[in-house]
Amino acid sequence: MATSYKSLIQETFSDVHTLTPEKIMFLVDETMRYFQQMQERLTSTEPAVREQLMKESLELREVLEKQMASFCDATGMDPAQLSALGSSASQLNPAERQLIDDIKAKFNSLRPKSDNKTSKRRKRLKIVS
Repeated sequence: MATSYKSLIQETFSDVHTLTPEKIMFLVDETMRYFQQMQERLTSTEPAVREQLMKESLELREVLEKQMASFCDATGMDPAQLSALGSSASQLNPAERQLIDDIKAKFNSLRPKSDNKTSKRRKRLKIVS
């Protein structure tokens, strides 16, 4: 799973000029599935399973860092500029804004329902639109 997920990330961002909302949403869906599986495996008490998760996490981080650098090179922006672009509605057309809202909704739907204390903490960490 980890190898195919990493390949999907690389393939999705291999050419920023062919990036489409459909490709992004497919990647978001696969990301959700991947991290749900990782979360399930994280409950394991077996050291080998936890060690494998750590290895996969580090490999994924490396892939994401390389893709971010590549994406920044292709767009001429730095990570802060890319982040600001996604958080500023005035810089996006309605379709792009809708895509970001859809992605945020998917991520928010995974948050577990819990007590008030966790809910308050979640409000502080809420993704800003």
